[in-house]
Amino acid sequence: MQSDDKSVNGQPINGQDNPSFLDVLNQTPPPPDAKDWPRPKRFDRLREAWDASWEQGGFLYERWEEVFKARNASWHEMANWIKAALSLAGVCAFIVLLDTAGDILSAVAHRIAVATPETQLASETSNSFWAVIDTPVRTYIAQHTSGLAVSGSAVYAFWQAVGLFGLVGGFFHNTGARITYSLWGADSIGMVWSNVL
Repeated sequence: MQSDDKSVNGQPINGQDNPSFLDVLNQTPPPPDAKDWPRPKRFDRLREAWDASWEQGGFLYERWEEVFKARNASWHEMANWIKAALSLAGVCAFIVLLDTAGDILSAVAHRIAVATPETQLASETSNSFWAVIDTPVRTYIAQHTSGLAVSGSAVYAFWQAVGLFGLVGGFFHNTGARITYSLWGADSIGMVWSNVL
């Protein structure tokens, strides 16, 4: 009959029933000046501990079984280390996607600002409804951005983006977006009013 205790060189590993591959790290290696220590047997203890970890009840065997069972298990039935690894991977993926989305949004905003024609004092004589609001706003922005480091076209593109954000966010019942849209509308009315006077 064979004993259930696992051992390395005849000695039980830390007196535990479940040996761990990491127990090998706690053993002291022979001194570097031992010349009679044969080179081929250098990794015998490491190899024995590795093999013992993969036998039933060993450290690596149990981790592999937990991974195998996790495929069909629910979140609450998984091992805690698997849940932690999945959560960490999810957070890292979210950070990478958020960084990428920020870069894309920045590039799109830059292209919009560059593609928007230079805002000038409006001389449009069109009688369209949009021109009634847009022409005074363009004129106001052109007058008040002449000394700034930001171009008038960038401010005009920002004004449009804020209005779009407020409109879409208000549609989804976001209070902050509704307040933004109300202030955007009041500001637009103020710009139109200042050019009418």
